[in-house]
Amino acid sequence: MKHALLAAAAVAALLAPALSHAQAATVVHPLVGAALTGGGDEITEVRYTDGSTRKIRAGNLLDIYGGVDVRLGGAPIDILATVGYHVDSAGGWNGSLRFERYPIEALVLFHPAPAFRFGVGPRYSAGASVKSTGVVDNVGDPHFKSQLGGVVMGEWLFTPHQGVQVRYVHETFKLDGMRVDGSHGGVGYTYYF
Repeated sequence: MKHALLAAAAVAALLAPALSHAQAATVVHPLVGAALTGGGDEITEVRYTDGSTRKIRAGNLLDIYGGVDVRLGGAPIDILATVGYHVDSAGGWNGSLRFERYPIEALVLFHPAPAFRFGVGPRYSAGASVKSTGVVDNVGDPHFKSQLGGVVMGEWLFTPHQGVQVRYVHETFKLDGMRVDGSHGGVGYTYYF
């Protein structure tokens, strides 16, 4: 968490000159969104009674988020800050297993045209852990140590209040001295109020 706060402070310091020139026309939009993601190292594999399997990966599957989009009028720069819930899971009638984390992101977006934005920023996934119930409860609930990562994103705002994002996240976790790669790509939809 300390790394995420330091990264957010660094982004704010870099943007201070742009913010001072654009304060009068700055518009803040609350937002909600979701993305489908894929990638990362395999955390574990769940085997069903019919013999089929499902792999839980460190970069999969559903990322839901909320936050704010600060659009700086008069400057080709926006700031996007979100907090979310990112999960990959497998389950059945007799148990479930999931890898979950709570990502915090702060992106600086450049918009060369009104409908297109491209940006980068830091990401920190707090509370990364495996949760299990039922017959797979013997897996335990290991907690991963998150490392500060980064996001690269492109977005098409097909209306002023709706956008489609393509993103790549580079992040890693540590568990018992081992490095787990959670890097992933994703496609998402965001609604801006």
